Order: sequence, then C-alpha cells, then structure tokens
Amino acid sequence: MKTKWLSLSLALVMLAGCATSNPRAPASRPDAANEQPMDADALRHQWLNAARHPDEETQAEQELTALTRRWTEAMQQRDSAAVEKILAEEFIGVFGAGQTVNKSKALAGLKLSEVEWSVIEDVKVRAHKHFPVVTFRSTSGFKAGTATITVETFNSVQFRRCSVEEKRRGYEAWLITSATHMQIHQMPPDYWTKERIPQKNP
Repeated sequence: MKTKWLSLSLALVMLAGCATSNPRAPASRPDAANEQPMDADALRHQWLNAARHPDEETQAEQELTALTRRWTEAMQQRDSAAVEKILAEEFIGVFGAGQTVNKSKALAGLKLSEVEWSVIEDVKVRAHKHFPVVTFRSTSGFKAGTATITVETFNSVQFRRCSVEEKRRGYEAWLITSATHMQIHQMPPDYWTKERIPQKNP
C-alpha cells in the first residue's frame, strides 16, 4: 500500500513539474478578431494613389486653361477648322435666354458672329479625372451698327478626354462637351479705356 501511495505522489510531482516548466502561450490581442484583411479594390486604390504623379493634376489644369484660351481665340477669329477640333460631337451650348445650339449650329454661327474682340479673366479649373470643368469671365465687344456694345459673361465649360479615334482624326486631347454662357451685364460704352481694348483682328 505504501508503494502505491509513493508511486501516486511521484506521478503528481512530475505532472506539476511539467506544468510549470512549459512556457505559457502568448495571449491573443483583444482587437485581433476584429481586424479584416484588405480587399483587392482597397489595395489597388492604395497603389494607384501612391503611384500617381504629384504634378498630374497641375498638368491637366495647365492644358485645360491653354485650350480654353485657344477656343475663345478661335471663336473670335471665326476659325471653324480649329473650333471643330475642340468641340465634341455631342457638344451642347446653352445661353442665358435659354437658347441651345449643337456642334453644327455652333460652327455655322461663327460666320455670323459680330464679336470684334474678347478678353477672358478669372479662369478656374475644377480638375476631375474624366470630366473637368473650367469657369471664366469674358468681356466682349459686339458690333451694333456704328457702335460697339461691351458685354460681360460668366462661362462654365465641361470637358472630356478624346477617344483614340478622335485623336487619330486630329482632335484636341480634351474636348468640350457643353458650355453655358450667362450674361452678367452690359457695360457702359466707356467701360474700357482705349489702352485696354485689344487690337482688332486684321
């Protein structure tokens, strides 16, 4: 009987020693169960943001500002060939009184334009990857009999990237899809001093 109790006591001591000699498993973090793996879309978005050139947006703004000036100059000079390469086929122009024109009517209207000179100011680009918007104020002189009427207009122009086919046909990299022109007011005849009035086109 003593031998049995001795064997049992030795077994208990050995078990206790094993329990104290084994290292404890590390406790799991309380928030580990709440962590979710990043999905493919999130990873791609993160990669694109990291890979994007820091000057990409600035370059687009410069391109759109320059194109807006070329467009207004081509309109003033009645250069239908240049305007055709800037307007998208789906172009719609909207004027303050509610009149609308499509691309073909806009090109035909160049021949009847009575604009003698035009100056654009306060050009602002709201950059967007696909459909940026450019706003600006324009002051234009219109021929009215023997006098010239000076009108200030607020303009909002929306662009899109040209397609591969349009690029092959020689269109601009950005094309105007819509333009809204709201006349602000008609200024008195002496609003512009002689020094500020742009030279007329020959």
